Amino acid sequence: MNKLLIIALLLCQNLVFSASSRDIQISRKTTDILIHGIKFRNFYRAEAVTKKPLKLNTFTRTSSNPDVPVKRIEAFNLNDLWLSEQLLAIYKNEQVDIEIYQLKSLRPSEDHTFEVNGNKFIEKSIYDQVISDQQKDESFVNKWFMNLEDREVSLFGKFARSNLPTGAQYILSDQVTGRYGFVMTSKDKRQYYINIKSVYDDSRKLESAILTFMRYFKISESKELKASNQNSSTRPRGDKSPQFMETVNRVKKEVSGMPDWWFAETDNYIIKSNLSSRNRILAKKIQVQVELMRKSYELFLPANKEIQEVSVITIPATREEYQNYVGNGMEWSGGIWSPSRRELVLSTMNSEAKSSANKDWILDVLNHEAFHQYLFYALEKVRAPMWFNEGHAELFAHSSFSVGRIKLEEDKRGLAKLSSMIKSGRIDFKSHIYANHEAYYADKDLNYPLGWALCYYLRMAAPLYKNRNYDQIIPKTIQALREGKSPDEATKLGFYNVDFDQFTKDFCIFWQSKSMRSKANRTKILPQKVK
Repeated sequence: MNKLLIIALLLCQNLVFSASSRDIQISRKTTDILIHGIKFRNFYRAEAVTKKPLKLNTFTRTSSNPDVPVKRIEAFNLNDLWLSEQLLAIYKNEQVDIEIYQLKSLRPSEDHTFEVNGNKFIEKSIYDQVISDQQKDESFVNKWFMNLEDREVSLFGKFARSNLPTGAQYILSDQVTGRYGFVMTSKDKRQYYINIKSVYDDSRKLESAILTFMRYFKISESKELKASNQNSSTRPRGDKSPQFMETVNRVKKEVSGMPDWWFAETDNYIIKSNLSSRNRILAKKIQVQVELMRKSYELFLPANKEIQEVSVITIPATREEYQNYVGNGMEWSGGIWSPSRRELVLSTMNSEAKSSANKDWILDVLNHEAFHQYLFYALEKVRAPMWFNEGHAELFAHSSFSVGRIKLEEDKRGLAKLSSMIKSGRIDFKSHIYANHEAYYADKDLNYPLGWALCYYLRMAAPLYKNRNYDQIIPKTIQALREGKSPDEATKLGFYNVDFDQFTKDFCIFWQSKSMRSKANRTKILPQKVK
């Protein structure tokens, strides 16, 4: 028995050793970062770390002088912005971490920033101007490393008694087992920093593998990263706004060096995904659907002015990737619109990847989240009340489509959840319409269907009440938001002079009346065909 146990332990040790030593071998598969002309053979099983858009923070600047208007400022954290501009890609396996940077610019001084809660922030236009004014001199490399790692470096052309390939220099101060740094210079003088860290304990084998990695690391001319998997009917027009091109370039940077990731363009959206070839039909359907819905949103709630911003939709291939991407607190969701990151993230469900029901669910979530995205830009980033925002998003999630036709339909599941409240007539509308983000999500199983039922009622049924002025609630709320009013102020103006007891009674009677619901269902609030 003891002999068998010893043999089993030895086998386990060999398996662990084999797995870890495999991780420091160099793969035969080539990895490309096309927009930088970089090509190399990575460590075996090294996976790319998914890139996310940088968080854009919004601040309100007020003055003690009442004649000075409130100013909204959008700015990035200085360190985060500078680092994102330098960092190209991260790859990891169980034994090795690889970071690839471009020595692009020095971090702007704090003279160009403003401070909030101990953090330094800078507007993008100011950042770009400071960077454009910089000039590289002989001290640039050391200044750059002081910005990144708070140290100076000494560069040498040899590594572990072996010559490095042309253009590569070894950072001598990294002559410590487990940390290795190299600076690569291309023929056109672009410089890149390859930072390699490892926990592998055989330094000779590790250094041999790293030397092999560097010998295969090549830098040539930059190549254009082109859109792919596009639906020909949604291909964007030739003339593109500066905002469109800025967003395209941002997305190119995010997908470059990420195996299997691609992007596609439509008139109003950029789709970013790693959906596999078997799901490309879904990707193309999403392109058609979101543009069709965009036309509906524009008719439903016209924007304050022409929208110049371009919306990004990110679709991770699996449910697990989606949950890792959106992070803690939102793993339960099927999709989210993140204003601070300027992207809509859409989930897929692994277990039903080929199911038509799952695809319908994905498109329903798309309709919901894309409305949030549109409303954000249409109202020039003014925050809408939760009941209005979520209620209308649910309204579009429960829309039906056929040959270019759109019809807003009842949410049967939502009504089932509200059934007992409607029958009893006990609905606290005041709490619902004044609920903030935290309160709304705290009871989302109730508030989502109630928000939908309220907005459906105000849109479809309000015209049936000639003397109640219910049909003015939505227009007044929208007008207040266009004027920059807060969510609570807009709600107060929208429901001004509404008798909530009577409103609640009418609402409950409506949902229990088949004839009234049938009349409301015939209300036309959108053109039957969206071209």
